[in-house]
Amino acid sequence: MQKIGLFVILVVILFSACSKGKAPEEHYFGAIKVTYLNLPDAGKADIFLGTEKLGQIDPEAADNLDFMFPAGKSGVLKIYKAGTTSLIADTNIAIAANKTQQFRVGYSESLQIKGFISDVNVPADSIRIQFIYNVRKPFNPYPEVDVHLYTLFMEDAGIVIKGLKLNDANPKVWTFPKLGEGDNPPGYFFKLKDVKTGEFIKQTADGGDMFPLIAGTPDYYGHYLFVNINDDQGEETENYITATITVL
Repeated sequence: MQKIGLFVILVVILFSACSKGKAPEEHYFGAIKVTYLNLPDAGKADIFLGTEKLGQIDPEAADNLDFMFPAGKSGVLKIYKAGTTSLIADTNIAIAANKTQQFRVGYSESLQIKGFISDVNVPADSIRIQFIYNVRKPFNPYPEVDVHLYTLFMEDAGIVIKGLKLNDANPKVWTFPKLGEGDNPPGYFFKLKDVKTGEFIKQTADGGDMFPLIAGTPDYYGHYLFVNINDDQGEETENYITATITVL
């Protein structure tokens, strides 16, 4: 009887202790992922949430960083040029439980790109292009041009981009179809027409006016491209116009 009584007492004590205790609190978390595109002259960037520095990202070493926070945390996500107060992009965020919010950021002085960049879905048989017009040598006084596209065989592709301007803060986005079939489709060439005179711009006084744009490669199809039309390699008295392509 004594053993039975002792057992009953222990059960009552254990039951009482469990009933008085509280269930452990549940903790939920969310995450953000910052992708910093490796664009020309991007440099490193500092990432902040409010006044808290989360880290620094080097696009040449890693293209993204992940951060985890308790759900419900909020603030302003800010990306600066590393070691400066020069703001690249910012946005208000609130951390949602069990979710990852993704942000793609691009910065390039030469491409005139700064801010968040949408992850654009491009059809596999097309190319989506944002043109940056950057022909600015003193002997190239062409503040506005039209871009005429041609095929590899110098045939008119029937595509004209009107009114491409220097320092355009909102350059347009264009979608071009794939030329031909097979693994190595023909590429595009272009001519620049000076809007003021209506004449095509030549490499030199007696040179040609046709410039390569996209080589005959499948690598560009299904992608979003930044195309920087520039004369950075030009000599003091000679045009050298080229199109520098960055694939996103």
